[in-house]
Amino acid sequence: MAFQHMMRTIEAFDQWLKDPAITAHMPREMLVDLWEKLRVLLYGLIDLDIEHTSRYNEFLKKLSAEGRLNPLLFYEKGEKEPKRVQLQI
Repeated sequence: MAFQHMMRTIEAFDQWLKDPAITAHMPREMLVDLWEKLRVLLYGLIDLDIEHTSRYNEFLKKLSAEGRLNPLLFYEKGEKEPKRVQLQI
């Protein structure tokens, strides 16, 4: 839910900033300040993504070593993907 709220907020803010009536009357210093703040947010989000997915990858490796991965969801690298059952309706 938090991501949906963030996406809606970002999309609305982006649309607002695309309006020439808004940006044409915005001082350059304000636009530069905004860009600097948005850049920090973007880099922070990228760092969070890398950190989280790296930790999850390590967790999956641990589960795999312990034989605790769900075989329906994961298979080992180099191993062929399990054949899927064809259902006929």
